[in-house]
Amino acid sequence: MRLFLKITMLLFGGLTLLLATLLALISDDARLATPATPVTPEVAQEVKLIAKQMQLALYTSQIHTMTFSEQQIHSLLAVAARALPRMSGDSLITKEGSALRLTLHTPENPFGDYINVALTLPATTNGWAIDQLTIGGLTLSGSTAQSLIESFANIAFGDDEGSKLLANIKQIRSHNKLLIITYQTTPHLDEKLITALNRLQPWRDESSDSSIAAIRSHYMRLCKSRYKTSVITLGQPLSASLKYAASRSSSDREAVTENRAALLALAIYFGNYRFNTLVNAVPNATIQQCQHYRSAVSLAERQDLALHFIYSMAIKIIADSQMSFAVGELKEMMDSLQGGSGFSFADLAADESGIRFADLATDPKRARILQTAATQLKQEEHFFPPINLLPEGISQQLFEQEYGGTEGDYYKAQLTQIKTRINALPLYQPLP
Repeated sequence: MRLFLKITMLLFGGLTLLLATLLALISDDARLATPATPVTPEVAQEVKLIAKQMQLALYTSQIHTMTFSEQQIHSLLAVAARALPRMSGDSLITKEGSALRLTLHTPENPFGDYINVALTLPATTNGWAIDQLTIGGLTLSGSTAQSLIESFANIAFGDDEGSKLLANIKQIRSHNKLLIITYQTTPHLDEKLITALNRLQPWRDESSDSSIAAIRSHYMRLCKSRYKTSVITLGQPLSASLKYAASRSSSDREAVTENRAALLALAIYFGNYRFNTLVNAVPNATIQQCQHYRSAVSLAERQDLALHFIYSMAIKIIADSQMSFAVGELKEMMDSLQGGSGFSFADLAADESGIRFADLATDPKRARILQTAATQLKQEEHFFPPINLLPEGISQQLFEQEYGGTEGDYYKAQLTQIKTRINALPLYQPLP
């Protein structure tokens, strides 16, 4: 027995030393990538163009060429930094290839304040390649880095599917500061991406068979609900769902699980069925059948605000509040461009409200308290702030020149006002 304990302690000590050594190797005292740039309407438009290219490549059953400028890559990194504030990144495209640099700020790290990653991709005429991958002071050869990426892809897609998908990259070129990728689209690629999401589900959150079953149960209850009008206030199904969650909860932990399931079911049913691809809880045939009986939902007599609330609430549960707010903020940036509906602080109020509601519903100390207050949620003034005098329909030019964009004092003051209004709601008062 003593020998076993000694061996166990030696193994544990050796592993700890190995991890500490590795952390020391990849840590730096200075950042490599430049700090993130502000998210402006132009940045949002660049990201929108990238999304359109990716969507076209996803559903085109032939060889497709995607072109990315340095500015577009920087814009994508800027949006990522809004979701992950400690991360920044930049890129450089030359005729020889392209380089991507990422920096993660780690102030709690005793070995250095930053972890820097640099990846260089050479121009190729056949397939794809990596010149070098460096993480802090650790350098991996191109072949080693490629093997690691292929291994991760195979874990995500199953069998050798990851390798097959990467093999469909036919060419990587660079010209006039443009990164040009030629790709042979794989049949049923969208289905394979969903499969990968489902395979990685245990890595992303604490979902289990019981939580999946809970989401399905809440969804089926919504499906069986028949509202008499085509548009209802969001408070009605929200209240009913949390009452149902309360009936299935006998502990604080169960209350969190049930509230989470209730809100995700609401997002799938009233928001967008594509949320189901992230949790894989409801059969597609069931979703198609239930959509025929679904009413629309509204907040402040507006359906768009209800959708903002629902989307941010769901994304918060699936990811985190920074990511959720970044998605809502990005949508408002795109709307402020020509042809959009204009930047709306009312929409951002709905985004922030959805995030706060999800935070409350999944807080172990308050999950059951929220369930007991479910009846009050029929009145939206208990969980949604007044939106009077919040500016809307702001054009790109006005937003940038008069308000200073997202880094301007006016923008920050409006966000502070929104949070103050939310904090004043009955639902968010401090616990006694």
